[in-house]
Amino acid sequence: MKNLLKFFIAVVILLSVIGGTNYASAEEHKVHVYFFWGEGCPHCAKEKMFLENLRDELGYVELHSYEVWRDEEGQQILFTLARESNLDYSAVPITIIGDQVSYGYGSEATTGEAIRHLVEICHINQCADQVGMIIAPNGGDGLETAIEAPQSDIDLESGEISEKIDVPFFGEIDISAFSLPALTFVIALIDGFNPCAMWALVFLISILLGVPSMRRRWILGLTFILASGIVYFLFLAAWLNIFLFIGTLFWVRMIVGILAVGAGVYYLYEFWSNKEGTCKISSSPSRRRMLEALRKVTMGDGIWIAIIGITLIAFAVNMIELICSAGLPAIYTHILSMSELPGWQYYLYLLFYILIFLMDDIIVFVIAMLTLHFTGLGTKYTRYASLVGGVIILLLGFLILFFPELLMFG
Repeated sequence: MKNLLKFFIAVVILLSVIGGTNYASAEEHKVHVYFFWGEGCPHCAKEKMFLENLRDELGYVELHSYEVWRDEEGQQILFTLARESNLDYSAVPITIIGDQVSYGYGSEATTGEAIRHLVEICHINQCADQVGMIIAPNGGDGLETAIEAPQSDIDLESGEISEKIDVPFFGEIDISAFSLPALTFVIALIDGFNPCAMWALVFLISILLGVPSMRRRWILGLTFILASGIVYFLFLAAWLNIFLFIGTLFWVRMIVGILAVGAGVYYLYEFWSNKEGTCKISSSPSRRRMLEALRKVTMGDGIWIAIIGITLIAFAVNMIELICSAGLPAIYTHILSMSELPGWQYYLYLLFYILIFLMDDIIVFVIAMLTLHFTGLGTKYTRYASLVGGVIILLLGFLILFFPELLMFG
């Protein structure tokens, strides 16, 4: 009996030692958190602040930070992970804990809590450092453990981000002065000022002024404007979904930025060379055929046949106009896709864009119908629209290429 008691005590002591050893091992186990961010990205800056607080709070978190927009080393590490583990690197921030990945960052209460949960589970289960085994198989050599702050000043109480940056030729730009609604208004207004955007409506108004029925004048004119808005909305939606699908890849941003710079230079060249302010693309045999079809449909007898005809011609006319202004929808929808917005807000912004884009058409048409007299906006209007548009688009192209963080909203 005495020997049995000694054996029982020995087993208890042995289990206690093993348990204490395991407990100590768990306490010493480090959880490696890999943080991939873009310099100036406001969402990245918020997550950076959260991760630093989490590291200080838990004690067993080891942070590895990599900038991937401008730093070649960070890009190569991210590309290596993408190649080895099918990681989606289309947007930042990206956070990897063990074999789990968190994309984007909303707030501490949402994304932050999910990251905290992954860290705690990884600590309890003593998960392996999967990323470290891929990018530093020799035991962590070369890992960057100090978090480099994205270049933003954060108010710790309000969580608001303020950033100023000096842009050559344009001076100092403050990110807080940027607004997606304001940017939408400006780009849509420039797009609507395109001289190619009104030639068919001007001709239609000249025909409608000779139609005796006021009701028919309003119906056909508004049908043309509404159909034009629908086809342009569909075109914008197509561009937006392309950019949302492929994500904010580096090479996509470079292409759109170069396109914007090219479009800005073209607008400035048009201001300098096109003194008449005419649309060169629409000055063609196809334009004459469109105008003749528009005349026949408008002066026809049946109102419903006229409505259908006007709608089809409006679609065809706007497809021609898109050749003149395809760059602006691509630039705008790319900027829109860079913002983290709910799905319905993307399309709300597209509707707002269409409303501003059609604003000059609506104003000209309503005035013509109320006064029965048409007054064009003149070539001076279109020329100076090219000047203002060229400067703004050139600035947007420069920002897309070198300071994309200034165009991120949401």
